[in-house]
Amino acid sequence: MLGSFTELLMGLVAGMRLGHLKVKASAIFLLSQIALGGPRTAARIALLDGLPEACAACCSAEGDAVLTMNSALLINNLAALGGEEAVQALTTDNSLMQNLTRLLDSAQDAPTLQRLTGVFNHLSRSEDSAKCLHALGVMAALRRVTERPHALGSVEAQQAYVALAIMAMANIAVRQEHHAPVVSAPDKPALKLVVHFLRYAYVM
Repeated sequence: MLGSFTELLMGLVAGMRLGHLKVKASAIFLLSQIALGGPRTAARIALLDGLPEACAACCSAEGDAVLTMNSALLINNLAALGGEEAVQALTTDNSLMQNLTRLLDSAQDAPTLQRLTGVFNHLSRSEDSAKCLHALGVMAALRRVTERPHALGSVEAQQAYVALAIMAMANIAVRQEHHAPVVSAPDKPALKLVVHFLRYAYVM
């Protein structure tokens, strides 16, 4: 039974890499939902051979929007649930991190920015991953998100992506000792939302 499950997961990764556009999008979405099965399942998916590379290929600023968002959802779920093992497997793939950063810079709507800043918030929660993200210039990209005019979308979504960007920058900064730039939070509603997120996390 265990072998069958592994074969299923590997088949979905193969679909991400070799399938047609709709097959790729479906395979990524299925993996993102399977990852919700719990920490062990999420870590197991993140550690699959070729998974980070397949995600990198699907996360392209010039690629299909559905494919890109499904990829971001998969990475988000793996990083959120899979613990340090999953985060390390993802952040050590430079191509994947660079593609996500380019998407962050090019995104024009609040829901997409909310998804991407949420991804980096989860990916920045370990010391080693924070160092990788800092070295790749993710801090600067997150800062640009907070400083540019608000993207298209609801006020709530705008505040959410700014708040998530601030949290991701704080995660990276706190793990860089004296080498990180100062994290500023000029958006007061977003800062209030950060406090709300932290209170909710504490309760959970």
